[in-house]
Amino acid sequence: MGFSSKAISKAKRLGIILYALNDHSEFKEFDLKIPFLIEEISPKTMDILYKLSREQIGQHSNIYFNKKGLCVNEISVNDVINQSWKDGTLKFDLVGGEQECDIPHIDPPYNLNFFTYPTLDIVNKMEIKHLKLKMVIQFKYYLCDIRDIMYDKILKNISKEKLTLFIDTTSLPETLKNLVPVSRSYAQEFTGIQYVIKIKNNADVEFNSMSLAYLPEK
Repeated sequence: MGFSSKAISKAKRLGIILYALNDHSEFKEFDLKIPFLIEEISPKTMDILYKLSREQIGQHSNIYFNKKGLCVNEISVNDVINQSWKDGTLKFDLVGGEQECDIPHIDPPYNLNFFTYPTLDIVNKMEIKHLKLKMVIQFKYYLCDIRDIMYDKILKNISKEKLTLFIDTTSLPETLKNLVPVSRSYAQEFTGIQYVIKIKNNADVEFNSMSLAYLPEK
């Protein structure tokens, strides 16, 4: 039922935020059309960067990796990148353009596993001085009505007059299936009430080929 005016005044004075829990059926009674802006984030390109010294390149003119790609400190770099993208532990900036990111769960010193013959029967190791993920993030935007989203409960912030929705995320793929995309410029200029959901692509990233390059040491 909310709070009395005295309770609201006292809460503001003490720095307490008041919330009221509303059932979704009550919210639908308002018959409001509220645009819901959805922002989808996914990797456009991903590359693994590693640094070898001039001496290392001279010693190993032929370097091969197995189908799983780079293995550093006995950890598959590909698997770590894919898992950290899915669980949100891969830290990156929500900006356009190219950026370099730290690869989580792999700490220096970086010991690289590699093979000197295509038969991949003898494992060799060498220390590399640099390990980063270079990627370009792409954004897609969609609009729908808030009533098209499956949600369980709503928290109303009494002090700031804001609503927080608890979304049933398992219903999102079905909800988003028939949406018409809008441009980023449209999303940036959109006015009025809007909500943003950031969705990370769960598709595994495959590294089909990797080239060996010399990066001069500083």
